[in-house]
Amino acid sequence: MALPALALAGGVVAAAAYLDAKHHIRHDVYNGVLSDPIAAAQKYTVERQGQGRMLVYHQLEDNVLSSRASNLFLEFEGRSWTYKQFYDDVQRIGNWLMNDLGVRQGEMVALNGPNSAEYLLLWFALEGIGARIAFSNCHLTGNPLVHSVKLAEARYMLAERGVEHLVEPCQDDLRAAGVKTVYYDQAYLESKNDTTPLPASRTSSILFTDLRGLIYTSGTTGLPKGVMSKKSLSKDLISFADISTHRSK
Repeated sequence: MALPALALAGGVVAAAAYLDAKHHIRHDVYNGVLSDPIAAAQKYTVERQGQGRMLVYHQLEDNVLSSRASNLFLEFEGRSWTYKQFYDDVQRIGNWLMNDLGVRQGEMVALNGPNSAEYLLLWFALEGIGARIAFSNCHLTGNPLVHSVKLAEARYMLAERGVEHLVEPCQDDLRAAGVKTVYYDQAYLESKNDTTPLPASRTSSILFTDLRGLIYTSGTTGLPKGVMSKKSLSKDLISFADISTHRSK
């Protein structure tokens, strides 16, 4: 019976060595990553809160101000951006939102479109001016779409030109609710040219407990239900920081 036991023990040691080599477990334990990840996350959140830099937008800005500014940040359908290039585009779009549309600090804006670079630029720009985002389902039309936007009490819905055929049948109801639809596409956003840095005062007072947006249920069993997004603020910040640090190595 000793030989099978020895074989089993040997197999366990070999498996442990393989997992350690693949996942760097000893390194993480030594550096405290696995010992208390919750405490580390809490410490990071408190530090960022004290700096008044609680948003993923701020993490993007940190990368621009570091040696990683020229590193690749985004690739989408044959186009690419470094951290600096993406950040500069966010400034242009943020100034348009703030100065031309008059989007206020803390205001909820409905964002309606499929995955695209422009969608991500608008997301970061809205964060950069301290606005909140209602992430509308881009497949909705009719009453479910109107209900979603009204639930957010939004003055504006930023809709990609590609979903215009779903939005236009709802325009009378949207206007009656005080909602103005602004369509965007690549050419439209590229036409914005005010590169003035977005004011830090728009975002420095945001707390990790603040409401930052709404996401919605699918609406398959009735009208879409809005889910408040709060805690994901610090979680997303930590995730973005981890990814940025990993890519810089």
